[in-house]
Amino acid sequence: MTELKDIFELRFAGDDIKPENIRAKDLAEVISAFEDSLLKLILKDNRELNEEKIIIGLVDVENGSAKLKFKSTIPEITLSALLLISTSISKNDFSQLPSSSIRSLKTISDFTKKRNCVAEFRANPLEEKPLASINKETSIEIPDTHYIIGETSIYGRVERVGGVKPKVMIRLTDNNLISCDVSEEVAKKLGQNLYKMIGFVGKAKWLAENYSLENFEIEDVIEYEETSLLQGLDELSSLIGEYWSDVDNVVDVISSMRREKEL
Repeated sequence: MTELKDIFELRFAGDDIKPENIRAKDLAEVISAFEDSLLKLILKDNRELNEEKIIIGLVDVENGSAKLKFKSTIPEITLSALLLISTSISKNDFSQLPSSSIRSLKTISDFTKKRNCVAEFRANPLEEKPLASINKETSIEIPDTHYIIGETSIYGRVERVGGVKPKVMIRLTDNNLISCDVSEEVAKKLGQNLYKMIGFVGKAKWLAENYSLENFEIEDVIEYEETSLLQGLDELSSLIGEYWSDVDNVVDVISSMRREKEL
């Protein structure tokens, strides 16, 4: 069994904050969020590590306040991640953290607001002063620098539309579901196309680290026209064919380019 080393602490302090007064579900959420905030940062900066072999385990829950004590199989790296997270909280600058770590910290922040308490991050439980604290006034948001914004078109199936403030639920071609605010005029138009594939033109907001679509502002709706694979290749060829006119085997060239990129 892998040995867990050293102790890190997440402590919640406030009126009536004791383990027995916290719902198991809420406690599980903050434990998972603390672990995830560290783990995602560790993996970002140490890509050679195997996530399945990293353990940041809960080893004790103390009374007095909710004192959650953790150990790690990679204590030095975990401590480094904890220090960077603590510095980010203290300076209110989350630009060095991955968005997944920031979202986990936001879960902890939401808990402090809900229970009117303070979350203290400690590398040493015996230290009187914590490395950083999150309270109900702390603002934790993903910085704008984590996003890419641009005009684009997306295609998807209209699954729901309506509401006092009109929204549309779109099932994208990759099966992800997104919700977008729309004008009443666009909502009426989409209502006639329920459960149909539609094209949408607008401004998209992607996470830079994995290019996942975070938000989409619909500016116009266009018809979706299915195209066969052969027709699509013909149209693509007409657009870029001149750039490959001197190449005998395009497949081999593209495969070679991919291999070079992987290296």
